[in-house]
Amino acid sequence: MNAQMKLYWDTYFEHYNTHALVRKSPNYLREYEDDLAEGQIMELGCGQSNYCIEYCQSGRTVFAIDNDQEQLAMLQERITKLSPENINNLKLLNATILQDPLPDEIFSVVIISNLLHFFSIDDCKKIIEQIVPRTKSGSIILVSVHSDKHYANNPNDPHNNNYFKHYFTENDLTTLFDEKIFEMTFLADIQKKLPKIEIEIIDKWLDKVLNQMKVIDKKLRQVYKNGYLNDKQESDRVAIFKRK
Repeated sequence: MNAQMKLYWDTYFEHYNTHALVRKSPNYLREYEDDLAEGQIMELGCGQSNYCIEYCQSGRTVFAIDNDQEQLAMLQERITKLSPENINNLKLLNATILQDPLPDEIFSVVIISNLLHFFSIDDCKKIIEQIVPRTKSGSIILVSVHSDKHYANNPNDPHNNNYFKHYFTENDLTTLFDEKIFEMTFLADIQKKLPKIEIEIIDKWLDKVLNQMKVIDKKLRQVYKNGYLNDKQESDRVAIFKRK
């Protein structure tokens, strides 16, 4: 994660207390909770995940994996304050995907939310190959990625994939998950204008970025902000796959 994006996520999580983080963040697994097999949950690239917070309270063991120790510590602090009786359900692992091994466990649920677009499609295939042996029949995998309709995607820009390495089509997702092994049970193409609260967070984040850049001219700061926030539309694809 580069310094500016770390600053963004710090600003984002400063804005939300734990209750608000869980309430305002979508959980695409909720309507499938009766279908979830018994067993452990693993989230890759978890940050301060609403999924980890929510499912720790369910009594399930949750493996939270991230390579940012600060995010793991803050996740642990959130769960400790919200639900101290369930903190032992949380297993923290500081690990870098594709560099460090995944836990040698079998999981009923694997969550990969806002992670795969930081990897090339070839590396995404390697990640899924590592996950498959850690699932069983009935295991569910939730994937959330930036789509090819995302505002940041500009194929004509030679630097298009410097930060986000891949923008996903529906075919990309179905190709990653072999239909001989997985059944797709949910697919959503999500496009949304930024809500007021997210615009406020971005505005505060841009203030911090501009301060770091030592941009002090008020008009120039506003031009920069307007250019960044103009007609921003988030576009994501969310899919749920069930192991056959």
